[in-house]
Amino acid sequence: MRQPTVLIVDDEPTNIEILNQILEPEYDIICSTDGPSALDLVDRQNPDLILLNVMMPEMSGYEVLETLNSREARREIPVIFVTAWGDERAETKGLGLGAADYVVKPFRPATIKARVRNTLVRYQTERRLSEELERDVRATQSRIAVSALLETSLEPLPLKKQLGHALDIILSIPWLAVEYKGSIHLLNESTGKLELTAQRFLAAPLLTQCAELDIGECLCGLAAQRREIVFRSCLDHDHTVNFPGISEHGHYCIPILLQARLLGVLNLYVPHHHKRLPEEDALLTTIANTLAGLIENRYVEQALEDERRFITTIMESTAAFVVVLAPDGRVVQTNRAFMQLTSMPESAILGKYLWDEALTVQEDAEALRTALLEAALGVRANACESRWRVGEDQPERIISWSNTALKDASGEVANVIATGIDVTERRQAEKRLERLAHNDALTGLPNRRLFTDLLDHAIQRADRNKGRISVMFMDLDRFKAVNDTLGHDIGDMLLIEASQRIQAVLRKNDVVARLGGDEFTVILSDKGPDREEASLVAQKILDTLQQPFHLKEHECKIGASIGISHYPDHGEDVETLIKKADIAMYAVKRSGRNRQLTFDASLETPSES
Repeated sequence: MRQPTVLIVDDEPTNIEILNQILEPEYDIICSTDGPSALDLVDRQNPDLILLNVMMPEMSGYEVLETLNSREARREIPVIFVTAWGDERAETKGLGLGAADYVVKPFRPATIKARVRNTLVRYQTERRLSEELERDVRATQSRIAVSALLETSLEPLPLKKQLGHALDIILSIPWLAVEYKGSIHLLNESTGKLELTAQRFLAAPLLTQCAELDIGECLCGLAAQRREIVFRSCLDHDHTVNFPGISEHGHYCIPILLQARLLGVLNLYVPHHHKRLPEEDALLTTIANTLAGLIENRYVEQALEDERRFITTIMESTAAFVVVLAPDGRVVQTNRAFMQLTSMPESAILGKYLWDEALTVQEDAEALRTALLEAALGVRANACESRWRVGEDQPERIISWSNTALKDASGEVANVIATGIDVTERRQAEKRLERLAHNDALTGLPNRRLFTDLLDHAIQRADRNKGRISVMFMDLDRFKAVNDTLGHDIGDMLLIEASQRIQAVLRKNDVVARLGGDEFTVILSDKGPDREEASLVAQKILDTLQQPFHLKEHECKIGASIGISHYPDHGEDVETLIKKADIAMYAVKRSGRNRQLTFDASLETPSES
């Protein structure tokens, strides 16, 4: 699969080298040191994403983006400004021109990687997936964010920096309609006040006015007081902290609760008159619960007890399926989501192997067992998929598992953490897309692309087994007259029934495909030396198609012109066999239609031979 291409534009080679080292393992990198050459690279190589410096001597990053916006074919390429210019007006201008993000140097490698990854996911998803897959995409992005928050929580950083990184992750979730600014206040239990602990791009007056808030003061204080999400689509009387020139906006203020205990408030900005969405409420509640675990992990005194409480909080607040396993694969702990998946109480699950037949479809059990035991060796994390039993009379679910070893202080594997997500709908959608790519939408038959592949495989098999193949190319006679006089609906019905009649004549191993319009092709494979068999089958097709078609209140009569070629007599490759059958079919049409004809060299014109 092709790696995304990232264009780095910066007049400082050192900056290019730093970004290249961070991103090169995951992306194909191309570079430019000035705006004009960058625009030329965009035209020639069409990158998937551009990392663009603002201040460059010949042509600024703003001018490069304005030029890209003026080009219809290049507007959809996401641009991230990466600059040392951290002024709010500079950021506002860049984002106003349509930049996907604005990253201020210096930055953490994990932050730039997360922003590049999330930006690419967002833009590629918008171009590629239909509305049917949007919910799955949002769920995936949300899981990525929650996973990133979990990874951040494990970093040995002070709480303030940890919450700053958490804000970066939250504000980078592609589908979440928040502005790139926000804050986290933590409750000082000794003073009873909310203290500003982390923020991104708050206006300068707010850094002073919001440094310390009373419970009940402004929207953050209300969220803390009510222990529930406070949403406002605009500035109203509850927004008591103001300053001259404040821009119109809305807020999500989410209390960070550990059970019933208030730890702080997450404050996010939304566009003016933004409409509140249940999906946003659900995700923000999960994020707040995850933050609660992160914060609590820094508050408790004993590291081991901290870790246990943290894992319990995360397991019960995440929508992912989390299972803690002993090194031998036996379940020692699960979360609520996993028990809901299995429809079994925890007592019935504890002590079982995760690949037990009561849980996993047995055809997938060995692959799951191998993956989990490999993870238990502590060499590397791994991933696998398995079909899952979810109770009687319920369809199986496809679960994607990520398996990671948890080591103790001595370096020995203490547990394996298996985290699963339900990818059933995604896999079903992929199968539907695969079917659309290889099958005719009207009849369900193989299309030209799939027919060509099937014929190529049949030729290879016949070559190995010294076998024979017959190829038929047929065109329905008088179909156009039916379609023109009775309408496309009747024409479509006729094509569907004709395809069914042809299939009924063929053997199970034979293939019929619709190439388009009223053209069909047939592969008769695994044939013996008798070439007359193809003629007999073709005559059966002619006979069945000559029978009247009763379509609604209409009776339609058609026929077919069929050309036949044989492997290896008339050709040894796909193109030649189809061409020879096509020549024979057109010879039938010229001579009166509604019959069959096997290719003969005399049928070829000099230009065709």
